Amino acid sequence: MSDTNGMQDILRKTREGDPRQLMSLCEDRLKNDPNHYESNFVMGSLWAERNQHQLAEGYLQKAYNTKPDEPIIILRYGMILHKVQEFAKAKETLMRLCVGDYITPENFAQTRETINAIQYIVDIMIEERLFEEAHQFINQYRAIKPLYSLDITWGRVQFYRGQGREAMEYLRANATNDKDKVFCALWCDEYFMHHEAIEIYNSIDKDSSHYLSAVNNKINQLMTIGDYWQAIKLHEAIMREHPNDLHLQWNYALNKLSAFDFKHFAEYETRWTTPNFVPYLRHYDIPKMQKGEDVRGKKLLVQCEQGIGDQLFFGALLPELQGLGAEIYVSCNERLEGLFRRSFPQFTILRGGGELQEPQICREIGIERVLHLGSIPYYLDLPRPDFVARPFLQADPELTAHIRNELKKHYGDKKILGFTWNSIGNNGSHRSIAPELWLDILRTPGVEWVNLQYGTIFHFMRRFREAGFDRIGRLRALDINFNFEHLTALISALDGVVMIRNLTSYFTNYLGVPGLVLLNRESDFRFGLHGEYSPWFSHLRIIRQKTSGQWGEPLQQAQQIISEFAQKPHSITGQLMF
Repeated sequence: MSDTNGMQDILRKTREGDPRQLMSLCEDRLKNDPNHYESNFVMGSLWAERNQHQLAEGYLQKAYNTKPDEPIIILRYGMILHKVQEFAKAKETLMRLCVGDYITPENFAQTRETINAIQYIVDIMIEERLFEEAHQFINQYRAIKPLYSLDITWGRVQFYRGQGREAMEYLRANATNDKDKVFCALWCDEYFMHHEAIEIYNSIDKDSSHYLSAVNNKINQLMTIGDYWQAIKLHEAIMREHPNDLHLQWNYALNKLSAFDFKHFAEYETRWTTPNFVPYLRHYDIPKMQKGEDVRGKKLLVQCEQGIGDQLFFGALLPELQGLGAEIYVSCNERLEGLFRRSFPQFTILRGGGELQEPQICREIGIERVLHLGSIPYYLDLPRPDFVARPFLQADPELTAHIRNELKKHYGDKKILGFTWNSIGNNGSHRSIAPELWLDILRTPGVEWVNLQYGTIFHFMRRFREAGFDRIGRLRALDINFNFEHLTALISALDGVVMIRNLTSYFTNYLGVPGLVLLNRESDFRFGLHGEYSPWFSHLRIIRQKTSGQWGEPLQQAQQIISEFAQKPHSITGQLMF
């Protein structure tokens, strides 16, 4: 068996280090040795964290082929096979961690990879809707040694077997310490038992090391059930007790921004103290732009941060920088480079990859100040009270026209709508809507549907067919997963898009294409708490879920809106709106 502790150390450094620097180092190593298993493992892990699962699979397969007995590599490879919906192969790979010496009572609790493998196998069985098989599978491991983490996984299976309430009562009764109580409350949140989660958080003592995280989570539950003012009251009280806790300030900023209270972008700056943002923090030896600083005539780099959606979201504020009188350079994700060059001809667009991570490159350009993209609201006192984010993205006009002509040839005068239903991001299961629930909408007369769902979708397409619908169009010549020129041209060629909250909603809005978004109960500050519109998304009509986990009413409302939209004549002067 290989050095598992050494691999864990590599994984820790992967999480804590600069991802771009690590990628550059690994790429150099792989040029000399394509089978360098540590570099393949790191590259696969980094791409997996960015939700680029097909890329991750290639690297992790090489690492697995080189070190087939390394537990953490077995686990990671099995996990990514699950993500790309290679379910049979994923289960076969992960089962290697669930047999033999791994599952003796002495080793079982100490082998975290085995516990994780069992949990992922159960996830796969749930996705395959093999609930009884999953029930038998998890129980055979619970019989080896009692572990609360396995009880939690068992509870997930029970929920899908229609026994969620009974499982919740069992988990609450067997949560013997505060750590287990937090796990139980998180389970309740996942399965929409928010009031029960709040009760569990209330039971955690103030002296517990889990108390602050429990209060933070309780506040989130209050937000979810719509008790905004109670959440804010509790938040402000706990901040008075712990005035130096930056994570509390960060969460407070998000909750206040959800009410479009824009002055709280000041607290949004505390994001740099949270683990999720550390990889985006660049340590330049070039001064940061200061609030109120006169940068006229200076070369200012606006540094990209966070994911694609956030670069689009804050990108809506980039035109406001023209008033600074600076020579502005904007870095962005490499897949956005062409779009941003076309959309912001007034700025110099730089690919936010390895060429910008080294301070000497910035010196060669002559950069004099640096401003992080997500800091624009705070440093420029934006947005203003009457703010409405305007579309700014410009898709390739020739490709858009070509796609539109091809769609019209195929579908004629029917309304052609794009469609997404799944999210792989945070709380993706809460945002996603099962294929079987869309059927009435998909059968709306006068509408044809085009797939905009990214990721591996053949498992979903099979479910649509099994449910009785097989008319979701797919333009196979277009790469909508990796090529944003293709994706944005396709969206721009459509009459509108119907979607859940995922990356497609950002592209649709900022391209100026009419959109209808079905929003889960646990929203965020970008979409706000109430109403059919958000100032950040002027081209999207929002249908909000009233009860967590219940999509019936939002889908009925969406069907009515889409039926009315389908009957409208095509506009000569511009696009129709939902």
